[in-house]
Amino acid sequence: MYLIRKAEYEADAFAVKHNHAKALKSSLVNLFKRNKGPLVSDPLYSALNHSHPTLVERLTAVDIAIKNS
Repeated sequence: MYLIRKAEYEADAFAVKHNHAKALKSSLVNLFKRNKGPLVSDPLYSALNHSHPTLVERLTAVDIAIKNS
């Protein structure tokens, strides 16, 4: 699970680095709406049981990447 989630965060950071943060955030929201993915989950439970980060975790990571760029 760790490696899959790490790859997700790296892909998101790549998109932010190339000025696609706004489109990424919009796409993530649409994707989670269509797939009815979990919006919020206990971070430890999510890390151990979900192959992909939750919407809130990914949006938070995108916001942090924006601040750091």
